[in-house]
Amino acid sequence: MVFAEFQKLSTGWNGTDFSGPKTPIPALGSDGVYILDGRKNRAGQIDEVRQRLKVMNNPHIIGFVIHRGRSFTDSKPEGGMIPVQTV
Repeated sequence: MVFAEFQKLSTGWNGTDFSGPKTPIPALGSDGVYILDGRKNRAGQIDEVRQRLKVMNNPHIIGFVIHRGRSFTDSKPEGGMIPVQTV
């Protein structure tokens, strides 16, 4: 199984107010992941995710991480976060 996990910025909540650092965190819900075609190479998978992001049109998504494994819970990230390119 190969999938992209979309990333967004945290709120910066530090227990008192929202002045803490805003760091990338996984997006939640059905739009938090996108199943990829495992037969494609990495460049093809990245292109597929970028096409999906255009369709989603979600301004809160800042990037994505590609994961590979037997299942969602058994997957490992393949590299770091790939930032969303703005046009």
